[in-house]
Amino acid sequence: MNKGQTTSRDRLIIFGRYPVPGRTKTRLIPALGPAGAADLQRRLTETILETVRRFAKTWGEGKFAELMLSLKKKYDLIPVLVGGKDNLEYNRTIIRKVKENGRGKDMDIVNATGTGLRELCSMLKDASLFVGIDSGIMHLASSLDIPVVGIFGPTDPFYVGPQNDRSIVVREEEMKCVPCYLKTCDHRDCMRKLTVDKVLHACEQLL
Repeated sequence: MNKGQTTSRDRLIIFGRYPVPGRTKTRLIPALGPAGAADLQRRLTETILETVRRFAKTWGEGKFAELMLSLKKKYDLIPVLVGGKDNLEYNRTIIRKVKENGRGKDMDIVNATGTGLRELCSMLKDASLFVGIDSGIMHLASSLDIPVVGIFGPTDPFYVGPQNDRSIVVREEEMKCVPCYLKTCDHRDCMRKLTVDKVLHACEQLL
């Protein structure tokens, strides 16, 4: 569906995942010397670990698909998937799961993955609701004062939660290990155990 066909305030903005860390190939630059090369490798390693920590915030593609279907049925919202180019495959998976469901076969979905900042701001301002993980885009939506449902796991919403009044944080508060800010995690239960119904209920409170 063409982005221009959506009317004002009928959009559901979805952001669900940070980039997945990949293999980083480095070349030893002789001019750096052993100490400089070691420092460069340390910095690259820290960057990869930070990406792993961010990946721990990810919510399941199938859950986002089910949430989109439920919000479309009840509120007739048109989902708009956003994120960087590294989110492209993740967002395509969400769309595929929606289309595979009998209820979503003919559902209109706008895939705005990779959209520039100016156009992203324009889309956010016209949105009825933003649903997504702890991210820069979530904070951008909050700063534009649209209703925000923030899905939180390893990070602490007290410090990094949405700041506007029309916002709700959804998290597994009973888990003793959250917030942990761990760079790696063996189970990611804080995100895996978050149900669609719990996030949907938060959406319903803001719509």
